[in-house]
Amino acid sequence: MLTGLANSFKSTFSYTGLRNDAEVGKKRNWGTCRRLEWILLTVGYWLAFSAYLFLLPWLSDTFNSMFWDRSTWQGPLCQVSVFTPGLECKNGDDLVELAISRNRTYICGCGQGLFGEALCPVVPGGFSVSFFIGSSTATAIFTFLSFWPMLSLWWYLDWLEQFHNPPKDLLFRAFQALCGVQVFYGLLCCTQVCFFPLMQSFCWVAFLLCWFTHIFYIAYMCYQIPGLRKAFHVIATMVCIVVGANAGMIISSDFIKCTVSMHVCTYGYWFFQSIMLSAISGMSCFLTVMANMEFPVQGTGGTRE
Repeated sequence: MLTGLANSFKSTFSYTGLRNDAEVGKKRNWGTCRRLEWILLTVGYWLAFSAYLFLLPWLSDTFNSMFWDRSTWQGPLCQVSVFTPGLECKNGDDLVELAISRNRTYICGCGQGLFGEALCPVVPGGFSVSFFIGSSTATAIFTFLSFWPMLSLWWYLDWLEQFHNPPKDLLFRAFQALCGVQVFYGLLCCTQVCFFPLMQSFCWVAFLLCWFTHIFYIAYMCYQIPGLRKAFHVIATMVCIVVGANAGMIISSDFIKCTVSMHVCTYGYWFFQSIMLSAISGMSCFLTVMANMEFPVQGTGGTRE
């Protein structure tokens, strides 16, 4: 079953040139065009996804301020009064003052608005990516921009199998872990943090554990192959960035008080989480651009070691 699933994922890349077809021998420049097509598509999607992550506070504040009172068949888009008892900014800001300064009397509650509310964090720990995409619109954009970068993680796994023939057991374990990455990432996109906070936390932890397991096997295989030491160094650098980003998330949300740094306790978790997601989703881009891992086309270049 898993072997069939692996083959189906590999066939996803057939039109971009990873798999050979009858047209390869007929078109002289087929390989070059397909490589360029794949690189532009992958890098373009990754840049758009990364930009979206780092622009989330601005997007949320801008569009929710513009459309918070837009009428729908259920009433205004945002329906939580700033005077609701017990509702307050967890970073010490004055929620009512912030809302009035933007000519608002309501904020966007769970699932409301075009994005999660950006006036101030109303939950402990500061803002997060999950908080900003806590609406159907924001989650849809997040999923749309991230699907190709996350799907492209399958590329370098198949590239290793085709052109360097590493141990089959290591390949299979890396494949199993990558299956977990995709499954739990998909569940992350389905579970909004305000509705399913425990499920969200579990999916984040499982997603990261599967990714670290997967990338460990990939790094080990690259380290064992002399010609892929540069790829190993790129992977090791990305792993350090992801580890550092996770440390930053924990420190900014649990150890940095708002009395020490208002910006860090408010935006630190979101900022480091954005770095982590950008590093993970951009792995194929980094390996192609920084490690000279040429996108392969059978019959047009590349040799199996």
